[in-house]
Amino acid sequence: MKVFIKEGCIKCGICSNECPEVFIPGPDETAIISEEYQGDNELEGEIS
Repeated sequence: MKVFIKEGCIKCGICSNECPEVFIPGPDETAIISEEYQGDNELEGEIS
């Protein structure tokens, strides 16, 4: 399954609450995808 974070993340925390092993807070508290699941960048990835 492909996962991604849309531009304009509002730092609500829903994604990291629902799936904390995939979505983690970045340096500015917006969500990023954990390194284990990242694709070409920290805003898109894939999980199996």
